[in-house]
Amino acid sequence: MRPGGGGAERQDECPYPVYPEPGGLLIWGNTWNADQLFWLTEGEPDEWPVAVWYRQLAEWDRFDGGFASFMLALVTGTYPMVEELLPPRTPDVPEWETHSDWGHPAEGMVIDATAVLPAPSG
Repeated sequence: MRPGGGGAERQDECPYPVYPEPGGLLIWGNTWNADQLFWLTEGEPDEWPVAVWYRQLAEWDRFDGGFASFMLALVTGTYPMVEELLPPRTPDVPEWETHSDWGHPAEGMVIDATAVLPAPSG
C-alpha cells in the first residue's frame, strides 16, 4: 500500500485493527460495487485517513488526506481508483442529475403548522 492514496495492495487479511482499538477501522460507507469505506481512527477525527476495502479485487487502499479530501478526489476524478468506487458513466446519463416526482402525493404539499402546534401564548 502506498500512503496517500491509490496504491492498492493485495491483502488476504485485514492489515488494521477494528475500532475501538487505537487506529481501528470504523466503517462509514459502502459502494455500488459492495466495496467498504472506513475511517482509520488515528489522530484527530477531522484528519482520520480513509481505508477502502475493494471487495472484487480483494485489495486494501489507504488515503491519508481525510474524508473531505477523499470525497473531493472522488468527484474530481483524481483518486486513482475512482472507477472502482463510482458507478460507470455512460454518455446518455449526465454526471449530476436531479429528479423530482411531481406525481407523488406529498410533493409540493404545504403543511399548516397551526393545525399541529399550539398557538403562541402571550
